[in-house]
This record gives sequence, structure tokens and C-alpha cells, in this order.
Amino acid sequence: MGNLAPMLSGLLTAPMTARSLGPGGRGEVTIIMLISGVVIIAAGFGFGWLARHSVGTDRFSITFWRESALKASLLAIPVSLGVGVTAALVLRFDFSATIATLVLMTLSAMASLRSVDANVLVAIDRPATVGAVNLSGAAITLIVVVAAFLMGTLNVTVAIYSNAAGIVVQVALLTFALRRLLAPQLDRYRDRKLQMKSDPEYRGRRMFDRASRSWASQVIDALVLKTDTAVSLSGGSTRQVGLYSAAALIPQVAYAIVLTIIQRSYAKSPAVSPVDRLRLLQQTCTMLAVVLVIAGAPTAYFFLPWFLGQDFVSARAYIPAACAATLGLAVIAPVIQFTSSGRQSLWPLTAISLSALVMGSALGTISNISLGIFAAGIVLAAGALAYSFALAGRSLLNVSFRGLVAHFKGGLEGD
Repeated sequence: MGNLAPMLSGLLTAPMTARSLGPGGRGEVTIIMLISGVVIIAAGFGFGWLARHSVGTDRFSITFWRESALKASLLAIPVSLGVGVTAALVLRFDFSATIATLVLMTLSAMASLRSVDANVLVAIDRPATVGAVNLSGAAITLIVVVAAFLMGTLNVTVAIYSNAAGIVVQVALLTFALRRLLAPQLDRYRDRKLQMKSDPEYRGRRMFDRASRSWASQVIDALVLKTDTAVSLSGGSTRQVGLYSAAALIPQVAYAIVLTIIQRSYAKSPAVSPVDRLRLLQQTCTMLAVVLVIAGAPTAYFFLPWFLGQDFVSARAYIPAACAATLGLAVIAPVIQFTSSGRQSLWPLTAISLSALVMGSALGTISNISLGIFAAGIVLAAGALAYSFALAGRSLLNVSFRGLVAHFKGGLEGD
């Protein structure tokens, strides 16, 4: 539920933000949230992944990673503020919206600490706590939007603050959970921190090398997941971005479902080899994507105006593009998991994502963003299938429904 919470929150707030902000205002919020996501990934610098693996074998290393993440976050704040000011100037925000943007960017810069705290809790077998934190953050965002909508005060500034409030709640709850965990043996945690700070393995270039691969993987993952939104910017109009954001509810819902399926694969069949897991997930996600597109396209066509208001009737024109994005995200999701869970080269995924972004943006600029997003989605899907086929071979085409059911029930541990 924790992983689905942000998606559900976005889905539930969509009718209110759409009716209050219109396509242009919703486009502005979408752009700010895209920039915030970029800042979160950049500021995190891979510390979350490092902490998760370290704490799994050395529980008392927690305070070292938290202190390292805090330093990284503080260093990222000035840069994030500069990015926020630039975005506010480009979008011609008024003073209140500019301040809201700067608050959000400051909180986004704290991503490294938030990532470490969440990954530490997962490493010590408390994923339910992380899920509850995510759910709480999404609930606060929803409550703020609903309250503002009912009072007639929902605007771009409030929408940005609602997302900032969700981050504040997440940070506060994660910090509280970690402090309770550390309190009984705080001296041992501090002693281990001092030992690690004096260890050359955790200083300077060696620390940078440890973090850089994880960080690069996260940057590429984010690039893939936000390709369609990034391409929508090539049209140069916040209204177009806002209209596409309505149709983009299709790939957003689809990706949340796909991510849940991937996590179930790891939970139920942990011993499956990486290539076998890639094959099984690719088969499942590809078939699921087709079903979601077939079901999502007509549903979106008939319900978008009713769900978001008559100002978003034009969003119907972006449904084919959103369906292509759905296919691309669902098919490339298993490849993302495959490359991020081992020592596989990141270059193929990088090439696929950059090709999709460049082609989509080019077509969006010279033609229209609908065609650009459609092309980007097809490139992602084709590249992911080609990569999977290169590794799994013809077995990728041999679908065993009994084998898929066994895999997700925990009864299949390989071929």
C-alpha cells in the first residue's frame, strides 16, 4: 500500500487540481514536481543504496550513513535553491508561488537523508514502517488539497505547498523511527561511526566510487520514468503539459501496478537467477501492458472530461501517446530492475533512455508533443524487448502461464 499511496494520492487530487488550476496551472505544478524529482535524485547521490547494503551486514553503521547523507543534503540546498529560482522566473511565478517553490526545492535537497532512513528501515526488516511513512505523506498531501479545494483557495502555490507538506511528514516520521531505533545503544552506533570515518574505504575517492554507480543507476531510472513528461516540455506550453498530465494518469497507474508485481517477484521467488527473473517479468509486464492499454484507452476517452472537467476535453488527443508511454514504461521496468540489482552494465539502458528522450523531444519540437511522446514510448519498449531478447534468447518467446503463476506464488526457483 505504501508504494501505491503516491499514485492514489495523485489520482484522487487530480479532479480538484484540474478544476481549480485549469490546464495551464496544472502544467506549472507538473513542471515543478518534475524539477523536484530531478533534485531529489541528484541530491541523493546513491547514499540510500549504500546504507541499505552496509546496514544489512553492519547494523551499527547507521549513524555514519545518516551523517554522510545529512552533509550531502546541506551541500545540495544552495544548488536546489538556484534551480528553484530559475524555474520560478521561467514560469513567471508571483512571490507566493516562488517562495513555495523554494520551500519544496529545499526539502527535495534533503532527499539523501530521507533515502538513507528509508533504506535503513528496509535493511533491518521494517519495510512496513516505510510503507506507513509513504502512506502518511501522501495522506497529508491529499488532505491539504481537499481542504483548499473545499475552501475555494486551491491554486498553484497551495498545490506546491501540499507536496512540500507530504515531504515534511515523511522526514519527520522517518527521523522519529530511526531515533527510537538508535536510542537503546546510541554509544555503540557512535563508536562505529567514528571507526568508519577513520577508515580509508569510507573516505574521499573510494567513497565517491562506491556511491557513483548507484547514483548513476538512479539517475538513469528517473530519466526513463519521466521521459514522457520531459518530452511534453518540448512543446513550450504549460497548457500542453497540463493536458498531457491528464492523459498521463494512464501510465502512472500502470507503472504503480507493474512495480508492485516486480516487488512480489522478489518477495515470493528470491532465489531465481537474474536472467530468469528478467525473462519472467518481461513476459508478465508486456502482457499486462497490452491489457492495461486496451482497458485504459477507452476508459480515459469517456471519463477524462467527467473526471477532470470540460477544460480537459482536449486531453483526449494525448491518449494514444499516453498508451505508448504505458507500453514503454511497463516493458522497460524489468530491465531497470535487472540493471540496478546486479553488476550489469548501465550503458544499454542509458542508450535506450537517451534515444527515447532525444527522438521524442525532437519530434515534439518540430511536430507536436503527442507524436514525440508516442515515439519515445515505442523506443523504450523496442529497446527493452531487444535487450531482454539478447539476454534471454528465444526462451523469452516461450510463455508458460503455469510457470508465471508458480513464480508469483513462490513455487518456481528457476528453470
